[in-house]
Amino acid sequence: MSEYPDAEMEALVAAAATMSGLSASVVLEDFGVFIAPPLMNMYGHLIPGDWKTLDVIEKTEETIHHVVRVQTPGAKPPVLHTIRRSEDEVVLIYSSPRKLCALAIGIARGVAKQFNETIEVARTNVRTMALPIVRLSSARDGNSGN
Repeated sequence: MSEYPDAEMEALVAAAATMSGLSASVVLEDFGVFIAPPLMNMYGHLIPGDWKTLDVIEKTEETIHHVVRVQTPGAKPPVLHTIRRSEDEVVLIYSSPRKLCALAIGIARGVAKQFNETIEVARTNVRTMALPIVRLSSARDGNSGN
């Protein structure tokens, strides 16, 4: 896996937003949904068979991101802190100077699709910490959410 320079990625997102008439956040979220299946393919061996969407999100930092940092020197995945509030809710605190929280939300939605689930996202920007907090709740039957 190779890494694009941030400026190049920002230019691509800006161009896609201009061409599509969508906001950069929507473009990033849609791209996150799109790349989730290949990411699940690449890192699926790290995911126990009994995990579902919120389990993957809750454990991404200690499983997938840990492996990415070890295997790809210079890789800078965001730091994800999670709080598991219940079986159906995870609070995700996203930390990265790249400010690609919308991409992370899209990946989460794409992961949910892989499990035939949906998630509801409530996004809160916490100005004092400059970190977005995302509340993800799962509708395990796939009948509600986005």
